[in-house]
Amino acid sequence: MRMSAVAVKRIVVAGAVVLLGAASAQAENLTVRTEGSGRFEYDDNPLLRADDASAITGFIATPRLTLLEETDVSRIELGGQVEVNRYDDTDFNSEDYYVNFLARRQFRTGLAWVKADMSYDTTRTSEVAESGLSIAGVRNTRFTVAPHYQADITQLDQLIFDASMVVSRYDDLDNYTNYRTFTFKPTWQRSVTETQAALFAVEGVHYETTSGSGVTTDTLIPQVGWTAQLSPRWKVNGSVGLQYSTTEYDQQFPGREDGSETTYYFDAAINYDDLNDHVVFQTSRRPSSLASGNQAQTTQFKLTGTHNVSQRLDLKLGLTYQFSDRSGSNSSGNNDITFIEAAPQLVYRLTEKLNLNLMYRHREREIGSADATSDAVMVTLTFRPDEFRVD
Repeated sequence: MRMSAVAVKRIVVAGAVVLLGAASAQAENLTVRTEGSGRFEYDDNPLLRADDASAITGFIATPRLTLLEETDVSRIELGGQVEVNRYDDTDFNSEDYYVNFLARRQFRTGLAWVKADMSYDTTRTSEVAESGLSIAGVRNTRFTVAPHYQADITQLDQLIFDASMVVSRYDDLDNYTNYRTFTFKPTWQRSVTETQAALFAVEGVHYETTSGSGVTTDTLIPQVGWTAQLSPRWKVNGSVGLQYSTTEYDQQFPGREDGSETTYYFDAAINYDDLNDHVVFQTSRRPSSLASGNQAQTTQFKLTGTHNVSQRLDLKLGLTYQFSDRSGSNSSGNNDITFIEAAPQLVYRLTEKLNLNLMYRHREREIGSADATSDAVMVTLTFRPDEFRVD
């Protein structure tokens, strides 16, 4: 299953232009939002090294700007931020850039949007839970484009189409491999009751390296699922299926040979919302792309929650467990990665526009037989002035 990058780009660009033009025609004014934050950080092992760990202390300044045009049926949003990192170890100093774009349009019987993101940061942050190749100062540039379209076919049936393209490039090609990934996912969904629906989808994933020795992996994932609004507070959805993958190498040798693999797939989420609490539990098992020149089967369990104690105080918690199996037919060796993160936070609203955030973060990572831990403390002040409109 080979997919054309040119075709994907044409579809995405055309969709973005149509949505942008339609939304702009009805927009009445432009909303400008600004935000600035400063964070003090201490981390006793920022690179999660198994040996020779060293601590860093630093300050991160982050200005952000968001432009928004919105009508009853459309929305266009463009945002960007800069993270200026300064540490007592200059190897960790960097200016990181992030840009996001959204064009959304509501139709009489459907909805469409295009999302795009660009990040220009370092592998110290981009690779901590993925390939595990965390090196200070190595640049990673990543582009993501994801169009979405859904249409009501009948009163009970809905057709949904999702696609994405991810391109990841690195400055250090001795330790990292450039790659790109294309994903297509048509879905048919049928309402069973007013609050429940069944779905059938077929997802195709194409992974290919663009530097070093060539590797190509194609994956097909037929799946069935269910979504339900159990009550005003509880919502659940999930799907299960099979994954069939084939991998080809430009250069083969023992442990790195062409082959195929069949395994299982799942993706589920539980949401709880009331006046004071918001909790989301997510779990999945699916292919993930790595900068080590292959794909892995990644199983993840993630819990995020916010409890509103008072008008001024929120308590937050984030828990992540992730296991990446890299010992299958599309891997060069058994270097499985286990990653764990726990991050409780306290958010205190000093004023309507100024927040204080206190966070402790514990991380663990095991690659093969080598394991490492990291403990960090962060104190952040965030200022959000009033938004303003430009006629």
